[in-house]
Amino acid sequence: MREGSSLATIVIVNYNYERYVGTAIESALEQSHQPLEVIVVDDGSTDDSRQIISSYGERVRAIFQKNAGQGAAYNAGWREARGEFILFLDSDDVLAKDAIAKVVAAGRRHGKFLGRPAGSPELVTKYREQGFQFLQSQTELGLLRLGAKALGLTEITAKALY
Repeated sequence: MREGSSLATIVIVNYNYERYVGTAIESALEQSHQPLEVIVVDDGSTDDSRQIISSYGERVRAIFQKNAGQGAAYNAGWREARGEFILFLDSDDVLAKDAIAKVVAAGRRHGKFLGRPAGSPELVTKYREQGFQFLQSQTELGLLRLGAKALGLTEITAKALY
């Protein structure tokens, strides 16, 4: 592909975050890099998240699944992603407008990588076996926190990051 034309994918995972999910989706849709696909996986929310996600229509690819946990939701998004570059985003996070552009540039320089480990330590190992590397911090991607909760990393996967 030509420089700057690589499809990038943002996978947003949501569970009962109606308060934040719209802002996360907006930050994904406002990325400077194109072409871009945005996938939102709702992991069985019981609040109004589904209606908020559905309101974006064809601008996002929505996946609604029964609650199976964050790792399963990331995997569902991963399976559907068509992008050469993929960024996982929690629904209570937002991205700076140039986040995907930075991911694509870093990917071209360094090869395969993930923004952060997602799911179990076994899944992290699987990604590493496939040749993926992990960025050192979300700030490299211009990520800003919306919520007060931690990134959701377990102690084991957090150690794998740093």
